[in-house]
Amino acid sequence: MSRVIGVCSPSFSKNHGLRSLLAKEFSDWKINFCESSTELSTKELVRFLEDTEVAIVGKEQIGKQLLSELPTLRAIAKYGVGLDSIDFSACDQHKVKVYHTPGVNRHAVAEITIGMMLSVLRNISLSDRLLKQGIWRKDGGQQLWSKTVGIIGCGAVGSEVARLLTAFKCRVLVCDILDKTDFCSQIGAIQLPLDELLSESHIVSLHIPLTELTKHLIGSTELNLMGPQSILINTSRGTVLDQSQLKFALKTHKILAAAIDVFESEPCTDQELLSLENLLATPHIAGNASECVEAMGKAAISGVRDFVLSQN
Repeated sequence: MSRVIGVCSPSFSKNHGLRSLLAKEFSDWKINFCESSTELSTKELVRFLEDTEVAIVGKEQIGKQLLSELPTLRAIAKYGVGLDSIDFSACDQHKVKVYHTPGVNRHAVAEITIGMMLSVLRNISLSDRLLKQGIWRKDGGQQLWSKTVGIIGCGAVGSEVARLLTAFKCRVLVCDILDKTDFCSQIGAIQLPLDELLSESHIVSLHIPLTELTKHLIGSTELNLMGPQSILINTSRGTVLDQSQLKFALKTHKILAAAIDVFESEPCTDQELLSLENLLATPHIAGNASECVEAMGKAAISGVRDFVLSQN
């Protein structure tokens, strides 16, 4: 009887190159690909992963209930970098190994973060929208050059954003739960507590994982600290930012503008938020560059390979 790999992620399953790579390397395995265009629910995942030994997962929720109904599952290979959808204690309890590669999408996310900063500051996206409506508004905004930018979360992505900002001669501030003295000395950044970073930055960019400690880390108090001429960027996780408080801050001009790629609920259906002129919004595409998708897929395949090798 063939061993089974279940590819839960619709994105991986739709990528012909990744499908071919997986099938070629594990030709003696049975491989089931998810044919749904949306993420599978827990009930659907149970049916899909029945008799599966290794699962490749994207944003699917992997928790205690699911694992208790999948006795054959022995390993999970992560397609992507966010780990908030995986209950690691439940995986340990059910002896399911988790394989993931941190930072595999750092260049793609860092690039779009810088792009958002430039677009918001220079009114690129807004000018495009207005011009297509027949409105000729000549407002070139502000330069990114020499601005003070606060990076909250200085891991793989945050540190890459910080490095890119040095090309614009920005004053870079860093807030992280770890001591980033060595990194800061390398690029000339300054590590500060959260409240000081918020109050001193022209631009604040979020690069933190979603945990119990970071849920709604940025709310009304933090947005008030930023000031009326500041800009907020979020390309990390939607729930680290209180979306209702962001909407209020944008509507009342407590901050100048925001650019977000992630939302508390996706797809985002809050049309009032999306229609705000001082918001630039994208549909969770920061880590979705074609090169990045390939790299994340190869990292997941490498996880499967590592599991197989560990059994020999």
